[in-house]
Amino acid sequence: MLSKNTQKEDLLEDTFHVTIGESFPDLTADIDVIEELISQHRSPHTRKAYEKDIRLFLTSMSNKPFSRDLVYEFLHLEEKQAKALLLKYKALMLAVGENSTKRSRKKGVRQKPLTEATVNRRLAAVKALVKYARKQGICTYSLEDVEGERTASYRDTSGVEVADIQKMMAIPDRTTLKGKRDYAIMRLLWDNALRASEILQCNIGDLDIPELTLSILGKGKGTQKQHIDLSPKAALALQDWLLARGETNTNSPLFVSVDTPTYGHRLTHTGLYKNIRKIAKTAGIKKTISPHRWRHSAITESLNQNNGNIQATQKLSRHADPKVVNQYDDNRKRLQKNLTYQLADLV
Repeated sequence: MLSKNTQKEDLLEDTFHVTIGESFPDLTADIDVIEELISQHRSPHTRKAYEKDIRLFLTSMSNKPFSRDLVYEFLHLEEKQAKALLLKYKALMLAVGENSTKRSRKKGVRQKPLTEATVNRRLAAVKALVKYARKQGICTYSLEDVEGERTASYRDTSGVEVADIQKMMAIPDRTTLKGKRDYAIMRLLWDNALRASEILQCNIGDLDIPELTLSILGKGKGTQKQHIDLSPKAALALQDWLLARGETNTNSPLFVSVDTPTYGHRLTHTGLYKNIRKIAKTAGIKKTISPHRWRHSAITESLNQNNGNIQATQKLSRHADPKVVNQYDDNRKRLQKNLTYQLADLV
C-alpha cells in the first residue's frame, strides 16, 4: 500500500502531462474590446459617444487609422507609457481649446473651447476601456490615477415659467396623430420630470393605463425597471395617442416617428430634441428649449409648490444624491443674489 506522500507525488507528476486549457474554449481570442465595453450601456447615445471618444484618442495619439490592432497595441503598452499618452492627450485637448479660440478671433469667428466636461468625458471613455480590458485579462495596467478637470455640476438648473409651459402645451394639434404623440410626451416631461432617455426607451407593454403607472429604465439603475405613477391627464393623453396609432404589440416602442420616411421606427433623441425646439419656437419662447430644460422646469416648480421639500422632490426627480436637488433649491431661491442686494442696501 502506497503512503500518502507517495500518492501526492504521483498525482503531481500526472498533472505535468495535462495540457492546460485544452478542454475549454478561449473566449478572449476574438473579443472586440470596444464593442464589449459599449454593449454594457443601454443608451444608444452613450454607446455612440464612447466609441467616438475612444477612436478619437487612439487615432490622434498614434497618427494612424483606427483598427482593432491599434486597440490591442495600446492595451499592451507599459503602464508608464499609457499614462504618459493619456496625460499628453489631456494637455492637447486643453491646448486645442485655447488655440481654437485664438485662431477663431483672428478670423473674426467666435468659437467655444473644449469645456471641462468634454475633456472629462473623453478621458473617462479611455479609462473605461482600460478598466474593462484589465478585467478581461487583456491589459495589466490602470489609468485611474489620471484625474480629470474640476467642474461645477448643475451650474444651470433654470427652466422656464409655468406660463411658458402652458404656451408650449397648447401648440400640438391634438386632432392629428403627431399632435397626440407630442402632447403625450410633453405631459410626461412635465408631470413626471422624465429624462428623454427614460421616455424613448419605453415600450407599450411598460404602460398600465388602468393602474396609472409606467415602468421606466431610470438613469444608473441597471436593468431593473422603476414603476412611476402617472397623472390622469398623462394617462389619458397616452391612451389617446395609442388608440389613434392603432398599435397593440406590447414589445413595440411607446413613441415612434410619424414622418413618412421613418414611420413606425422608435423615436430618436435627435427627433425628440428637434420637435421640442420647434414647438418652443412656435410658442414664441426665446430661451433655448430641450427635453432636459422641461425636466429642470418641472423640478424647480415642484420645489415652489411644496415649499422646498427636498425629500419629496427627490421622489419626483429620482436623483440618487439629494445634493443635486439642493442645488435646484439654491438656484430657485437665488440666495447669493438676495444676500448681495441686502449687503448693498447697508452701505
